[in-house]
Amino acid sequence: MLYQYYYFKKIFDEKAINEINEIAINNESKFYSDNGASFKKVNCFVVEKEKFKTKLNVFYDLCIDTNRDIFGFEIFGLPKTINYNQYNAGHEYAFHRDSTDNGYMSDTKLTAIVNLSTVPYTGGDFEMILDGGVKIIEEINAPGSMIIFPSFLYHRVTPVTSGKRITMSAWFNGPNWK
Repeated sequence: MLYQYYYFKKIFDEKAINEINEIAINNESKFYSDNGASFKKVNCFVVEKEKFKTKLNVFYDLCIDTNRDIFGFEIFGLPKTINYNQYNAGHEYAFHRDSTDNGYMSDTKLTAIVNLSTVPYTGGDFEMILDGGVKIIEEINAPGSMIIFPSFLYHRVTPVTSGKRITMSAWFNGPNWK
């Protein structure tokens, strides 16, 4: 694999971030919910992609193009939902991977995360285990920036010490690994 992760600087400007945040906050799904894993402390809810209309087109296009050009995973298409995550002081997300366990009809192949924070925060570093060590992925710290990576890589968010860290995340599924 040529890249373990790929990032884009500022795919959304401040105006677009505010619009996306407004849509998400007012459209929590009545049909889907977050699994509430015990290893995370974060306010998280699910929003169906249709609620955003065309606001996320650049996000989805970059995900599809990056998979085609960089990762080459077989995926089914666009996810039906995004997760909207609000990390307040003391919130964190322990090391985990987003890929599914054996026995499902498909596997989660790619994870994409966008920083939607509108005010500064401290702590809340996004870290990945890469090449046998923990690496802070600083590229995701800028509002509007995006990271995409294989879902089987372990990653976490360190505790937020002040402010509010806001992100959206989406997972791209495909057929079981062969």
